[in-house]
Amino acid sequence: SAPNFENQRDAVIQERQENYDNQAYVPSFLRINELAYPGYFAYSHSVIGDRADLETMPFADTVAFFETHYVPSNAVLVVAGDIEPAEAFAAAETWFGKIPAGEPPPFEFPDYAPPVGERVESMVDPLAPLPAFHIAWNVPPFRSPDSYALALLATWLTAGETAPMYRDLVKDRALVAQLSVGLDERRGPDLFSVFAVCTPGHEPAEARAAVDEWFDRIAAEGISEEGLQRAKNLNRKSFLESIRTNLRLANQLARYQLYYGDASLLLGELDLFDAVTAEDVRRAAAAGLLGDNRAVLDVLPAPPPAP
Repeated sequence: SAPNFENQRDAVIQERQENYDNQAYVPSFLRINELAYPGYFAYSHSVIGDRADLETMPFADTVAFFETHYVPSNAVLVVAGDIEPAEAFAAAETWFGKIPAGEPPPFEFPDYAPPVGERVESMVDPLAPLPAFHIAWNVPPFRSPDSYALALLATWLTAGETAPMYRDLVKDRALVAQLSVGLDERRGPDLFSVFAVCTPGHEPAEARAAVDEWFDRIAAEGISEEGLQRAKNLNRKSFLESIRTNLRLANQLARYQLYYGDASLLLGELDLFDAVTAEDVRRAAAAGLLGDNRAVLDVLPAPPPAP
């Protein structure tokens, strides 16, 4: 009903304010997507919506969207656990069989060509206690051949306190206090992203230069076989953890069925990671992380008030 809709509108606006607008650095994660995907609504626009979207969305349009897309033929149902398939199908038919299947429009990603050249911007975050920065390279969709190499590269660089980039930038040189590197794992055109919060006395430009030095070195020299095997071991541990419970397994199966049309692809993922060579990692870094196919965003604290 319309009154319930207005209650939910207020709840989502409050959620946006509490979890996005009033959290340090979070607005910058929205802005880097706008810089990385200019004009590409699917990924440049936040999922929760801008406040103006939330305040002006008509009730009738919301109902029409729900009736078009939230239908059985546009959904994936996964049952995981100690249950017989026939029993699961019978239960699904009992609970959902009478719902009309619906005819949602076929989903297709719009064409996207990343812009040529580096996009650089800075923004002030009044809630940020320290400067920070984002770097986002435009790379092919997740599960493309190079994405396996890039995912292992990110694991090798920053997974754990002994990881070489983490140890260098956080522990040894103390340029940054927080560092994350990795693929965003998007179904469509993906990003290889770096986010770091600088330590007091250090600025984003200095720390970004150190990050670029790392990728220049990897593109030229690659990584060791020992380092690659460590990354594969950590990745295997993370993958097995992601399917350890029935709920996690169900979520992963649903994701692969919905995104890629085949839940069984999940079974072969570790083989694809294991097949990556050190040369694959070097080549993927040289192809994807050296050019100017990236967006850069510096996040600055508000200047101190005038005396």
